Amino acid sequence: MLAKMKTAVKKVLDRMVLAYQKREKKRFFEIKAERSYRAYLAKHSVPELSQNDKDEIVAYWKQYGITVKNFKGFQWYYGVTGMHDPRFISHDIYADILVHYLNKMNYVEAYRDKAFFNRFLPDIRFPATILKTVGGRFYGPDDRFVSADEAKQILKKCSSEGRDVIAKNSSSGGGKQVKKWALASEADADKIWDQISNSKNWVVQEVIQQHPFFAQFNESSVNILRINTLYLNGKVVILDNTLLRYGQPGRHTDIYYVRGEKIANVIGITKDGRLMDKSVDDYAFWKDCNELFDLSMTQVPAWEEVKKTVIKGAEQLPYFNLIGWDVTVDADSNPVVLEYNVFRPACANAQFFGPFFGEYTEEVLSFLKDKENQKKYIPDFYAQ
Repeated sequence: MLAKMKTAVKKVLDRMVLAYQKREKKRFFEIKAERSYRAYLAKHSVPELSQNDKDEIVAYWKQYGITVKNFKGFQWYYGVTGMHDPRFISHDIYADILVHYLNKMNYVEAYRDKAFFNRFLPDIRFPATILKTVGGRFYGPDDRFVSADEAKQILKKCSSEGRDVIAKNSSSGGGKQVKKWALASEADADKIWDQISNSKNWVVQEVIQQHPFFAQFNESSVNILRINTLYLNGKVVILDNTLLRYGQPGRHTDIYYVRGEKIANVIGITKDGRLMDKSVDDYAFWKDCNELFDLSMTQVPAWEEVKKTVIKGAEQLPYFNLIGWDVTVDADSNPVVLEYNVFRPACANAQFFGPFFGEYTEEVLSFLKDKENQKKYIPDFYAQ
């Protein structure tokens, strides 16, 4: 009897969770996806899709139980890349359906906390932590619980050594709330203390001395590789959409904001770890790399070790089949993971060089051939 009651309660809870997810998904579709593509299209003169293109898109997604009714994303993608490929993954399909299948979203909040990256992946090298606050508690370099007075002394010791540090909100993303501090005096330590002591979740880390390959794009920012890994059919693969993302002079992060508008510039990386010859921003404006940089190196250093690092990390995060990794290489040619992304690893600029899942698209989408999965994962407004 008790078992039956538990089963009945679980079914009710499952329906409540699904209803909540569908409401949130619809909100994302109506507000974010539409707004994003309209903003992208406003920057370009992009032709309308032909009827043949629309028919091909509709037919492709119909086999997976999805009705495509809004073509703005495909219009933008086809127009700015010149690739007419229905395997393009639009924001809404990606965020409303695929990520919810690939990753356990109820585990995301804990795993995305930057303060715990080294706890979840102890065998992966991250920037060394000097101090962190987690839920208002303070922890030292060895993750040892410390008092507020001890935490303040840790910062003052850094100032006596004249150390530069990076302080960032451990729950924010997209380069927000990240600041580089030069701790040259106790007054500098007091300033950073005022900031982090009044917030519950901050991490203070060492500054990475990046390899000259990465520094050649911009010396003031730590420039990174965004690598997407996918756990599929019993093994981890690296998707063929690796990007190098670089900052601008005077900026210390690879992503920055101008009047609230996110700016990211990327260069495609080939499978063998070489730079492609074009740089592109979020709005699909392309420039020749040779016009932007005086490049002395085009091969990513320690490329094989970088790949081994992200594969090893992905194997140790079992709740997440799709992970976006931000990796750099230090001056000694050692890979350093700045962070990993398990919520919604960005898919927009990764597709300037081809559909997000590339050769694995049909395998990824195959779960939607099952009618029960269609009912579970496809919101009503996509249903046929």
